Amino acid sequence: MIKRDKLKPVIEKYKTYFPTYWRNSIDGGESCKWEAVKCFREHWDIDAPDFADMLSQALAKTGSLLNAAHFFAGGMLIAMARVEGEIVRQMFRSLFDETQELAQRITDFEDAAEKIRAAHDDGTWNSHYQYANAISTYLWLRYPEKYYVYKYTVCHDVAATLETDFQPKGNSAA
Repeated sequence: MIKRDKLKPVIEKYKTYFPTYWRNSIDGGESCKWEAVKCFREHWDIDAPDFADMLSQALAKTGSLLNAAHFFAGGMLIAMARVEGEIVRQMFRSLFDETQELAQRITDFEDAAEKIRAAHDDGTWNSHYQYANAISTYLWLRYPEKYYVYKYTVCHDVAATLETDFQPKGNSAA
């Protein structure tokens, strides 16, 4: 439960802040995120003969959403698709299957990524980087009307501001 009296000022502040954030921010602003959605939609084809190449094109505009300092989810996923394209394709089929429970789909995606990482680690694949933030990004790219990019710090700050009992978790599906 949230304290509703805390919500209205947050919404008003966001409305004031949004026009500036749309155009200009450190991470490219909101407009860059919607360019990423457009690019994903133009290139996404789950049945593409070269899944890794299609994935690379579909994720081309995600920028810091999937690759930043010490976080290489997009690049790692493409690398995994180059060695296990059919497995990664199936990971996405399962992740995007809206008939299944969301938490299980996220857990399954993480588990499959770890299996690929472990099987192909040559000493450089220390992490698969496929955690809640990256997986929520894939879901958002595919279904932007339903999902949004999960960021623990943002979720934590919102929960604190709204004085809710909800305690967000870092890298987990729950």
